[in-house]
Amino acid sequence: MHKEIRSIIRAGTRVETDEEQCRFVIDHVPDVILRMDRQFRIIYVSPSVLSMFGYLPEEMQQLPSLEMLIGKEFRTEMRNEYLSMVHARQPIILTHQAIHRNGTTFWAESLVNPVFENSSCRFKESVTVIRNISARMAYEESLAEDARQKDVMLREIHHRVKNQFAILVNLMNMQKTNPNEQDPALFFTELQGRIRTMALLHEMLYQSFDTENIDFGQYLSQLLPVITTAFHRKAIRVHHHFDPCILGMEMAMPLSLIVNELITNTYKYAFPDHQQGDLWVELALDHHHPSGDQIYSHKLVIRDNGKGLPEGFSIENQPTMGSQIITLLADQIEARLLVSGEKPGTSFTIYFSDEQKG
Repeated sequence: MHKEIRSIIRAGTRVETDEEQCRFVIDHVPDVILRMDRQFRIIYVSPSVLSMFGYLPEEMQQLPSLEMLIGKEFRTEMRNEYLSMVHARQPIILTHQAIHRNGTTFWAESLVNPVFENSSCRFKESVTVIRNISARMAYEESLAEDARQKDVMLREIHHRVKNQFAILVNLMNMQKTNPNEQDPALFFTELQGRIRTMALLHEMLYQSFDTENIDFGQYLSQLLPVITTAFHRKAIRVHHHFDPCILGMEMAMPLSLIVNELITNTYKYAFPDHQQGDLWVELALDHHHPSGDQIYSHKLVIRDNGKGLPEGFSIENQPTMGSQIITLLADQIEARLLVSGEKPGTSFTIYFSDEQKG
């Protein structure tokens, strides 16, 4: 009998210890543990309900309906899912918006497990574990938004690449049909320069955080060495100064091709017989125009101290491929091009606005 008494005492101690451990876990777990009978009355709710919902456990048990803690748009679906769970006798996981006591909402995930009587197999109650998943939902939404942005950017890249191929095809057709420029070596050299000009613009655009706009001054500082290196003319000294100028691609691309053509023409014609000379490229803010007929935001000046232009020169009447590109693209971006060819040297000034006129 003494042995049986000691065995009972030890068993009772183990049960008490197990209950204490179970109570400790329940009291400190951040998830809400909730028991609800078949009439949807709360039998038990863990203390963590205060931090998650703002109610004390005894206050939760006095609520007229648990549905008042669920977002209105989720109530019907959750009621149907609950009934399906009882019928299927299988646990379910529900994702829904929950309502805090102060009226704010948060995303929650509820794991609902049905409990049945052993003898009759009749539904007895449900045990639910509720977890706040707002941080996870925000993270998933950020991933979805990133995916949407990448999809938009990819579509924009495809659109731009398509446009750039169209520009290249048009440039090749213009040069192919120009009777004044049929030298194959010159044809491919100038075509390479135009391709490099466009490629550098895209490279800088996609390396930046802004996929719509580009610092055109920074772009010019990288474009100049690309163009000048192709001609191997160390006797021509290059000087430059660029004010900040943020441009969208629709403006930057035509303007970059104009710059390429003007600098290329300087190297081709301004200093014959490998003469020494200077080339200046300047980008500056300019909120007026000498003629007073239009206000522009910027001016781009490309000038040299070379042999100058022939008397009566007009870029609009030149048959060369480069001159045609310059005039066509200047019209496209609604820029004003002024040419001065007083010896010594030549000066091209392009007045433009950082936004095209609608």
